[in-house]
Amino acid sequence: MEDLDALAGNISFRHVVGNPMLVTAAVDRIALRQIPVMCKNQRLSGQVTWVGTSSMEIRMQICELGENEQVDDPWLEAYFTFVAVDPDTNKPIKICPLIPESSEERALFELGSLKAAKKKQNRKQNSIIAGERMSEEVVAQEKRAEKLLQDAFPLLRLPSLADPNSILMSHTMMQNTLIAQPQVRNLNDRIFGGFLMRRAFELAFANAYTFGGEWPQMLEVDNITFHRPVDVGNLLQFQSRVIYSLPEGGDLGPGLAPHRGKPLIMIEVLCTILIPEEVKAHVTNRFYFTFLLPKKESCRMVLPGTLEEARGMVARMVADEEQAGFQKGYLCRQSFEDNQ
Repeated sequence: MEDLDALAGNISFRHVVGNPMLVTAAVDRIALRQIPVMCKNQRLSGQVTWVGTSSMEIRMQICELGENEQVDDPWLEAYFTFVAVDPDTNKPIKICPLIPESSEERALFELGSLKAAKKKQNRKQNSIIAGERMSEEVVAQEKRAEKLLQDAFPLLRLPSLADPNSILMSHTMMQNTLIAQPQVRNLNDRIFGGFLMRRAFELAFANAYTFGGEWPQMLEVDNITFHRPVDVGNLLQFQSRVIYSLPEGGDLGPGLAPHRGKPLIMIEVLCTILIPEEVKAHVTNRFYFTFLLPKKESCRMVLPGTLEEARGMVARMVADEEQAGFQKGYLCRQSFEDNQ
């Protein structure tokens, strides 16, 4: 995590002119295509693939080095988004454009443009505003959330009659709290984003381990959003929960390490800055991890206990389904309409 963020920062710095402040805005995806052989040397490389007005996307890959330092196919692929900010005003500034030359570069540029447009569209559409008509996407998500709450009714009201292979989301939570130390500062005297990602991953891994009952295998990191910077001395709280699970497995697409037929665990980690003096808290990051249980045949089904939890679960399912390109969510074996 830290190496990827550090390399992405170096690549973004080489693209800009002058000395603007470059901050990690988001991580779109970190996907493991294969399980690496760690006794071999590894090569981490990357390049800018898309540039907007003030933001840029960096694609990175890790490859194993074979005999005579020949590069094998990449086993990890990651996409980071950086934003250039004026150090005095903290406002985004315009950066150099990117001119793709080869057919591969043009394809990556177009993909980055489509992803940026999709993010803007989601921010506008996938929200519920009082007095406004809900979009079809939001209505469909509300129906899925209501169905999940119906499934959770025995756990909430009749626990002695509930399915023993189900568990409430609130019973899967773990957390830790720490002080942001100066040794993990970046060049802007803010806490290094890679450090936050590593600590979030460690908590998510521990959560998946205790939930699944065996050593989990990380498959994917998706949709890391950096809402605000973290300063030295901030009191940070990391809260983790299983946002949903697929006991019989799902399909994340052909680009990830083999995972079909094995239980999948989706973990959400929320990083919050606590301000005890003001009795306030600010969300700084949201992290999403996908883990595989390589030896287990099944795991518990996670269900929401409140409408808010159900909405968060469905939103994550929809995001994962869009990422994979087809249904891999809670109702992966049959469509939602078939259950009506």
